[in-house]
Amino acid sequence: MRKILFILVVLLIHTNCSRKYEVGVCCDKTYTNIEKALSCFEKTNYGKKTTSDNRLLLLAFVNENIKKHQNMGWGILNEKEVIEIAKQNYLLIILDVNQFQIPKGQDAKELLNRIKNHNNPLFFVITNSVLYPFAEWNSNEQKDVIVNRLQVGNGP
Repeated sequence: MRKILFILVVLLIHTNCSRKYEVGVCCDKTYTNIEKALSCFEKTNYGKKTTSDNRLLLLAFVNENIKKHQNMGWGILNEKEVIEIAKQNYLLIILDVNQFQIPKGQDAKELLNRIKNHNNPLFFVITNSVLYPFAEWNSNEQKDVIVNRLQVGNGP
């Protein structure tokens, strides 16, 4: 009986670690395209519902030197604590604000309105998978404000 229980526990731990690693593969890297970010995430779930199905998108909009910012990856957030919090719940997508196009099949009027209101060279917007924005900030925002916005989530 103990051996069966031990084997069961080991299998459960292994399955959970594997699933976390698969989701982590998507969250560890950054993206230059919304469709690729969402498709990576969908591939890792294998049709199973997990809490990570509610993962949000963190869109970083840049209006100058896009390649430099994309090469920065998660470093674009500047603060180690902010990066750690963001990696837990978001897929980071670094986009050129001047080249941004709404993906086919999406209606992102609210997101487009928020983009128009920013004139900063770097700003961030949190959206869900249908591109509805929940929070935003620019690169000059204080760390505690950013952390609070990252913890807002998708609602009830």
